[in-house]
Amino acid sequence: MSNVMCFSAVNTSFKRVFQAFFVFISLIPLQACAQTDFQPIELTAIPKIIHEEYRPETVTIASREYDIPPLWQGKRIYPATDTASRLQLVPRRFVVNQGQIYLREDACNALTAMAESAEKDGVLLLIDSGYRSIWYQKKIYQRKIVRGKTFEEIAKFVAPPGYSEHSLGCAADFSPSNWRFAGTVMYRWLQENGGRFGFVETYPKNNPGGEPWEASHWCYHPLQSEDGADNPR
Repeated sequence: MSNVMCFSAVNTSFKRVFQAFFVFISLIPLQACAQTDFQPIELTAIPKIIHEEYRPETVTIASREYDIPPLWQGKRIYPATDTASRLQLVPRRFVVNQGQIYLREDACNALTAMAESAEKDGVLLLIDSGYRSIWYQKKIYQRKIVRGKTFEEIAKFVAPPGYSEHSLGCAADFSPSNWRFAGTVMYRWLQENGGRFGFVETYPKNNPGGEPWEASHWCYHPLQSEDGADNPR
């Protein structure tokens, strides 16, 4: 009797294994079975694709959400988490009205060297804007909105919060920070020498990104030597 019971138990277990196997096989698509190089889809990538392709870009200012204009879409900037801790005060003699303006340490050192070089050439480079946090950029927009400007009107000339290079701590606006700067000796000097110090005009005339020409806005990009190491001059 015990032998019969043992055989019956084994037979039952055997059937369950086969049933589980056939259930598993039935769940595999036929097309996948035919592929010899079948690679499983990473499911975590699906929500990312949906997010990037279909979710509109917005920014919230004073509890109101605004759509990012097409000009700035896809150009969001993500500052490093330690940006604020790496800021350094720009020498006051290179700041309009000897004010307090901060830049990231490496950008500050490069700007100081560049301004000193320009000074030797008889050109005085002064900046009137440097590091601006995303919070501060929102305040700029909020003030203009209160004065009657629309978000879209402001965004034609001022990068929306989260889209400005100033939040990186490496961008500076030279004085006068308006269209008049393009006709100054300072602008001509920067065009000829800015690159030697790692400074690049982010929004030149007729730039491919379609942003308005901003001759006074320059951003520091660390120069690199042939071995890839940072080499500011």
